[in-house]
Amino acid sequence: METLMTCNTGTLAPYVPTPANPWNEEKVNHVFRRLAFGGSKQEIEDALLLTPGQLIDQIFADAKALPATPPPFWANWTVNDYPVTIDPMSPVPADEQREEQIRDQSNEQFRDWQLQGIKDLKANGFRERMVFFWSNHLVTERRVYDAPSYLYQYYNLLQTLFLGNFKTLVMEIGLSNAMLDYLDGRQNFRANPNENYARELYELFTLGEGNGYTEDDIVETARALSGYVNRPVDWGPITFDATEFDDGNKTIFGQTANFDYQGVHDNLFTQRTQLIAEFICEKMYRYFVSPTVSEDIVSGMAQTMIANNFELEPVLLQLFKSEHFFNEFAFGTIIKSPYDTALIYLNETSLPIEDAMLRRLVQFTGLLQQEIFNPVDVAGWQRNKTWINSSTLTLRWQMIEVLTFDIYNRDPESLRAYGKSIAGLNNDPEQVTQLIVDTLLAKGLTLGSEYDVATDTFKSEVPENYFEAGLWNLDWESAPLQMTFLLVHIARLPEYQLK
Repeated sequence: METLMTCNTGTLAPYVPTPANPWNEEKVNHVFRRLAFGGSKQEIEDALLLTPGQLIDQIFADAKALPATPPPFWANWTVNDYPVTIDPMSPVPADEQREEQIRDQSNEQFRDWQLQGIKDLKANGFRERMVFFWSNHLVTERRVYDAPSYLYQYYNLLQTLFLGNFKTLVMEIGLSNAMLDYLDGRQNFRANPNENYARELYELFTLGEGNGYTEDDIVETARALSGYVNRPVDWGPITFDATEFDDGNKTIFGQTANFDYQGVHDNLFTQRTQLIAEFICEKMYRYFVSPTVSEDIVSGMAQTMIANNFELEPVLLQLFKSEHFFNEFAFGTIIKSPYDTALIYLNETSLPIEDAMLRRLVQFTGLLQQEIFNPVDVAGWQRNKTWINSSTLTLRWQMIEVLTFDIYNRDPESLRAYGKSIAGLNNDPEQVTQLIVDTLLAKGLTLGSEYDVATDTFKSEVPENYFEAGLWNLDWESAPLQMTFLLVHIARLPEYQLK
């Protein structure tokens, strides 16, 4: 990855508010946009009563206390568990009837879990932000392994291990049914080793491309990972078959032994400790702070990770409490993903959403190349500038426009309520506009003329003399539609694409 210079000179020392660098709404919004998917007005106000360190501690405690999403009824289904009705009079062969019915049912289960996933992302804050991060790092694609049960099991594992030990997380995901199927672990036989998982274990999951391993290391690692090939029933558990394990000596990273699955990971995390820590800390930095990397900060995070034996919590607590994280040059540096765009909008405005519209948002985000549980490939979504081009930008606008007008048609008073929650009793359209704009943007707007355009949009068709005479306020009948126009306008601003 290309590393650029950053203007953020903050260190990993804890951020301590001062009169010149106060603890304010802008910083709290920054926390909620990066660690979760935005916060409501009430959440922001409550957070301002805490110190920065107390807020981060509370966010972590709340995330760890959350129970995992309850399993669906099909959580452990194999293909044999799907109810199938065969029509003996049909010209379609029985096997094809069976396959079609299972495919239709499993696709419906997948769509239902996509809906569950977007609900979790919206509601569960930091835990689901971490789950989303890991699902784009330890990647699987449901379109490849098909089984809804595998998806649930993988998802449950991420929810359980999201803030634990990185080595444990890698080991557990590597033995998940989803990963064994996706990267061909279950095709890794003693006599015919499959190198797919061994390659990605080093290249994408722990070290980085070409960083600290050789092709011979991959070949030997594939031998050591062999044997997890036993699956008597399609979509059933994949287990270890000792007869298919290569029990000869292997040489990996210059060490020779009869390595097995546990041995591979012990050797990896012992021989490549520094490289792993630097690689994963840089990736977390890019995700949570900025695509422009501070090598000093990443180095400090890596040393914390090593000192804590790859425990994730101390590293992330250090980062999120730091003056570096709260530095003004960290604000507005990351382009929102499609899910950021939709969910931060919903959480910050507290506008009501129904399941039907959430399903539409899943469709929108899929069109924007972020289909939940289906990253584009094993390397995952590349994020930031890849989210924006001439076609996706207009689709992002359309997504928020459709969402906002749906809310206006169902519950226009919720739009009025949001405006009042930000502007209070203010009846100056310029001030109301600026308050709302500044709340929803990471850094506000640069030019006064840009606020003027937003104000004109907000005024809509209301005659100017009502504003001049001070007669207009947010209780006017037109206010919900005015709020709709303003929110749609804000969502089209270049600055709104950043968090």
